[in-house]
Amino acid sequence: MAVTLPRQVKYEVSNATELEISPEINKRKFLIDFGISTPSSGQYVDIYVGGSPILRIYEQLGDCKLIDAIYPVDSILGFWKFLEKHGIKWPLINAAQDQKLTLKFSEAKTLIEAWILEQKGGDVDSHNLPGGSDATVIPYIFWVTHSSDIAETKTVSLDKAYAPTGLPKLADGEYLDRGYRFRLQSIIFAASKSGSSKPTRLHIWLGDYEIYSPKEHKGIVVDPDYWNTCKLDVTADRIFVLPDELVIPDNILIRLLMDVTYDGTNTITKETLWLGLLGILERV
Repeated sequence: MAVTLPRQVKYEVSNATELEISPEINKRKFLIDFGISTPSSGQYVDIYVGGSPILRIYEQLGDCKLIDAIYPVDSILGFWKFLEKHGIKWPLINAAQDQKLTLKFSEAKTLIEAWILEQKGGDVDSHNLPGGSDATVIPYIFWVTHSSDIAETKTVSLDKAYAPTGLPKLADGEYLDRGYRFRLQSIIFAASKSGSSKPTRLHIWLGDYEIYSPKEHKGIVVDPDYWNTCKLDVTADRIFVLPDELVIPDNILIRLLMDVTYDGTNTITKETLWLGLLGILERV
């Protein structure tokens, strides 16, 4: 069967928690990008193909903003386009002709828009193309935070992971799920302050090797009063991209730690500071 040229279509819904893109015979649908009316701190979207979750993206955490409106100019980019601009190539999430594609938000939005590339003809049946529901390669972000309040100056374990049910999680002191490999492309750290209490350094260990600080073990600066190296903001065009992808296998212990300064008065509430490990998850 001959393949005709793909076309882009905008789907939208108002005052809703979900945007569902229905399947169509003889069409594969690729999610190019999406936007919302107003991002909210701590809220997120889970992207599903058929009944399978593929990816969670938080809208806004601390000083980071991942999702915003999409405008017809490049003043603000959608997340995929933003990553592409900075040299990160993610597979496009896609649905076969018998699958719906759904964006499920944790709270209602005034407006949700999604831009879809529709491929008519060709392979419209497979579920295992990169970014598909049964793919061995998907775009991914591991999300992790701290499970306890912080009321002293110390190094804190990022020990509480979040993901949609059925997707891998990763927290401090753990291994990747067996049978997976992760290609780390970017590090996101959502910093914030409570009075003068704040995070100062981030430490990521792969076995006995601390990335970016293998000798002095000073970690990565994430101090909101100085410079948060790992701030991601699509509006401000800020992202920390690894010069080369770092491949993490399933047989190496991963430590995720942060140094925190306590001002003696203001407690940092649990699940306030967040780490996101952005890259490509592969089943091997």
